[in-house]
Order: sequence, then C-alpha cells, then structure tokens
Amino acid sequence: MEAIINKTRYKTADSTLLHEWIDPTVYATEPRTRKKEALYRTEKGNYFIAGSGDFRGEWIEPKTSEGIEKWLHTHGGEALAKQLFPSPEVVDA
Repeated sequence: MEAIINKTRYKTADSTLLHEWIDPTVYATEPRTRKKEALYRTEKGNYFIAGSGDFRGEWIEPKTSEGIEKWLHTHGGEALAKQLFPSPEVVDA
C-alpha cells in the first residue's frame, strides 16, 4: 500500500513493520470487514499507520512520535512504546 500525503510518499513495502493490531470486536462479528492497523517506520525514521477494514477502505495516516506512543498504548503495544520511547532517567537535584 502507498499514499502521497503533503508531498511525502509513504510505502508499506519500503518501510519496517513494527506492530500490528486487529480490532477484536469487529473480527468476532464480521471477519471480512475486520479493522486492521499496522505501525510502520520509514527508512528516514518517520512513522505512519496503514489500516484497512473500516469505512475508509485502505488508508495511510502519518503520525508524530507522540502520536505513535499514544497509539501503541491503546493498541496493545505497550512494550514496544517503552522500547521506542523510554522514560527519561530520574536524577537527584
């Protein structure tokens, strides 16, 4: 899948798949239309979500690091969020 958004090309074939999520509520009722989303990182370090199965059909949505961290926490990717965005170390003043 690929899309050009704001003069930037996003291609799943040329990017690294980091995490996949399938909506269990939709999958249980209608496998053909289950909502799937996948997190990718481009060679340049940009993140995007590629999805399918909802009212949009197939789609790509660029995300900031902040947006990706939030997405991971709500889509079963807590461990990956900690790996990609470690909490800063706390030091004594």
